Amino acid sequence: MRIKILFLALIVILSLPIVSAQTLACQYTTQTQREIYAQKLFNKENNEVIFVKNITDNYITKTPIRFGDFYIRNDHTGFTIYNSYITPIKLDISYYWNNRVGNKAGHVFDVPAGGSVVTDEWESIGSSPRINQESIEYTILENDFTYLKTEKEIITTDNCKTCLDKNCLNDGATCTIGTECGGGFCIENICNNKNEFFPGFTCKTDEVSCNNNLCVKKKSVEIGFKPICSEQECIYGAIDANGLCIETQTILEARTKLQMDKDNKIFFDNLQFLIIALVIIIVISIIGYHSIEYSKRKNLIEKQKLISAEIQKQKYEIEKMDDEISILREKNNKKESELKKLDDLKAKFEIKTYKLANYMSSEWERVNKPFPYELVGNRLVIVNPYWGGYYYFYKEGLDLKDYDKKTSVHRWIWKNAHGRWPKVGYDIHHIDGNKYNNDPSNLKEIERTEHLNLHKKKSY
Repeated sequence: MRIKILFLALIVILSLPIVSAQTLACQYTTQTQREIYAQKLFNKENNEVIFVKNITDNYITKTPIRFGDFYIRNDHTGFTIYNSYITPIKLDISYYWNNRVGNKAGHVFDVPAGGSVVTDEWESIGSSPRINQESIEYTILENDFTYLKTEKEIITTDNCKTCLDKNCLNDGATCTIGTECGGGFCIENICNNKNEFFPGFTCKTDEVSCNNNLCVKKKSVEIGFKPICSEQECIYGAIDANGLCIETQTILEARTKLQMDKDNKIFFDNLQFLIIALVIIIVISIIGYHSIEYSKRKNLIEKQKLISAEIQKQKYEIEKMDDEISILREKNNKKESELKKLDDLKAKFEIKTYKLANYMSSEWERVNKPFPYELVGNRLVIVNPYWGGYYYFYKEGLDLKDYDKKTSVHRWIWKNAHGRWPKVGYDIHHIDGNKYNNDPSNLKEIERTEHLNLHKKKSY
């Protein structure tokens, strides 16, 4: 008997309509209202509402009708219709079996007050006909005891409250700002409805709670500054009468001693560094002085050799002219005027040789000094006699004989204008023959053999 009662209760529960209102997952809600149309069945005697169906959303909110006792016998199926109300109810019922749309049956039933009706044994198709709760549809009809009426109603719907265009966070949820939380407060990244920690929250071990709504670092406030809440925030855990962080006398004395030791160490370290630096500077100065003197002497000797060679060459020319003059004087057919011309020419060569010797001496002094050159952005260049007297980028401390060919100014300017170095076996030629005119328009890439032939022709 108890099992039968439980079974009937379960059938009643399953037969109740599913209402659209559902439990919301959000803690904070708002309500909205809207109009719907409801079909209602009334008792004619007392106008009591017996049945209600939301026509707008198509679901039943109140009904005295339920279905149960589904059965299958051979190839027939059926069920029982129960009416829990005090007046008869008229229904137009239709249903499907075996979940096939084409197998539909229907009938109009008058269900007595507080009673039930067993549906006829509808002959079905198939060997295993089945009807269940979900396959039944029905419409309430009027009878002598009831009447139908459609009414407009206002229904209220609960919705999740929105914060920043999203559902508001519940208390205890992780947050970044208070406007995300339904309660309005984000305390230590956890939502709450009060300006305090969410129940059960504790600060980290290296933090202390402040006013039950803020975690502050322990020993994080320097001397002379005021902590937010307590002396636990001060580095030395103590405050004065003004609430500023201070240090205890013991710590002060220890820190003073430590600072004195540190200052003494710094002083002696600096003194040692200065002594070592002074010795290094003296040694470098001595070595540098001797290196400069040696370089000067070496350069002077090289210059003297070059000038001496040029003077010897001029002397050879003078001696050669003396020989020619002697030969001419020995010849009787030469006139005195020709001899005078030769004497004058000799005098000019002697003057030229004298000037050349002076010029070479002063010119090499100028040549060996680097100077800024505008075509290369005022970088320092120098005339290198060991590489044809061309301009070369100045390398401080490097002997002119040791310069690399790639540091020549005219090759660099050509490379900068054409985006590459000259090809292997090619030279950069000065078109107008002036090796100091390094304008890009005066530079040309030619084969090395052709370049050498050009300069041989110019030397004759």
